[in-house]
This record gives sequence, C-alpha cells and structure tokens, in this order.
Amino acid sequence: MSFALPKILPPYDDQIFKSILTRPEAELARVDLLSALLDRTVRSAAVVNVEPPKRDINAKNERFDVSCLFDDGDQAAVEMQADPMEGDNSANEHQNIRDRSLYGLADLHANQTGKGKDYSDIRKSYQITICNYRVFRYEHKLVETFKMRNAGGMVLSEAIASVFVDLTLVSGILKKSVDDMNPAEMWAVFLARADAPQCADIIDQIIVRKEGINVANTMLTTISQDVRERALFHSRKMAAQDAEHDKRVAEKRLLKLQDDLANAEKNTAITIANIAKQLLSLGVLTHEQIATATGLTLAEIERIHNSPL
Repeated sequence: MSFALPKILPPYDDQIFKSILTRPEAELARVDLLSALLDRTVRSAAVVNVEPPKRDINAKNERFDVSCLFDDGDQAAVEMQADPMEGDNSANEHQNIRDRSLYGLADLHANQTGKGKDYSDIRKSYQITICNYRVFRYEHKLVETFKMRNAGGMVLSEAIASVFVDLTLVSGILKKSVDDMNPAEMWAVFLARADAPQCADIIDQIIVRKEGINVANTMLTTISQDVRERALFHSRKMAAQDAEHDKRVAEKRLLKLQDDLANAEKNTAITIANIAKQLLSLGVLTHEQIATATGLTLAEIERIHNSPL
C-alpha cells in the first residue's frame, strides 16, 4: 500500500519532532515550549543529547527524547509518542508508557548526583511525554502533571514531575478563537495540526502571536522541503505499514492454528469414544478397565454405554 506524502510533514512524528527541537536555531522554540508545558519561566534550554536522529527505517531502536538543561540548572526530557507502545491499550490503561515515563524521570534525576555533591544542590527534573493518543481515559486535561504526594495531598518533594500532554484534545481546543488559547493550547494545535491543510489559517494566526512556534514552524517547513527528510519519513511510514500487515497476517495464522487444534482435539475425542464403544460392545472388560485404557472418566464411559448405537 502506498500513500501521498503531505506537503508539510507532521511534527508529531517522533523523529521530526526531535529534529526540530535539537537544531541550534531552535533555542527560542525549546524555551517557549517548555515554559508553556511546565507553566513556569524558562530563559534558556541547552540540548544535552545532541546526537542526530538515526538515519534509517529501524531508528525506533533509538530513544527520541530531547534532554535540556535550563539556565537555573533544572532539567527536562521531552519526547513525542505518536502511537501507543507495543502491548499498550485502553484496557491496561497504557501502563507501559506510564512506567517508561517514570523510569526516564528517575534516570534523569539520578544522573545529577556525583561524588561530593550536596543533596541541596540537586535541581528539579521533568519528564514530558507528548502523546498523540489518549493515555488517561478519565482525565480530560491537556497537560497532566504528576508529583510526589501522599494520599492526603501533602507534598514530599517538588523536585521531580512527570508531565503528560494529550494531543487528542486539540479538536476541542480548535473550537476556541486563537485569542482565547493559552500558550500550551497553541503549541498543542501546532504539534497536532501543522500538517493539516484545513488548519493552515489557524496555524498562521498562532505563529503571528507566538514567536517560539513561528521558529518551530520555519524549521518544520525547511525539514518538509528536504528531499532526504521526506524520503526517510516515507521509509518509516512504509516500514510501519509493513509491520502492521505482518502482525495482522500472524494473528490470522494463529487463529487458524487454534481452530485446527480445536478440530484435531474434537476428532481425537470422537476416536477415543468410538474405541470405548467397541470395547463396551465386546462385553469383556469392566467400565473401570475401559476408563483406564482410554483415559475417559467413569461418567463418560457410562454416558457412552447408555447412548444409542
């Protein structure tokens, strides 16, 4: 199956998202995005993991978070999650992405420690996960922030926070005028709809009001016009389609195998019942002996004995 590439590539694609934020000229975009999602002032945000996205269709093996160090020493890891993780769904409440967020946050925070470093010097750490699908079924907040508190709400520490952003709520945000949108909502609209031609006018209104988003949009346009970037995006999408196709074929084969096994077991049961019936007709063996020979229960032997020939 083939598909037409959009004129503007989607910023909710994890590699494109990382490519935008890790560019040297993206400082203003990073600062603006982090300030909006964390609801705090971030004056600078230097990228710590500067390695470029992997340049092949198997690049999903790489972590796509963007680690940033703030001007005051605080830090954040931001990642885009376009699709649910393997094994995640609404039934298990997307537990894998929750656990990965927690692991990433713990790893980020623990890496601050060093020999001779005082605990009071440890700065705040944020793990920000932007999802293009709903993680929390019963919550309808664009930005959901989790911190360490007890059941009564008493704060143990404000030093770490796991932040989830739900891009599925953008359809509701689009009912507002741009003037009524807050910074986080403007960023959500850009990330979720920048590639949608029908939203071009709204995106234009947003970039006029938000310089940081304007910077991100300029870089997204440049990326979208790059022949190599478009070819890589196409390769990733085709690889994803092939993987989904292979998964569905495997599922169909498994269902057929299960059906064949069930039929084999049924035929085996019929064969054993026929053997038991023949032994009963001889009138030589007791029911207990036939049960032992065939593996059937006495109740099953009695039922066969009483059934019409």
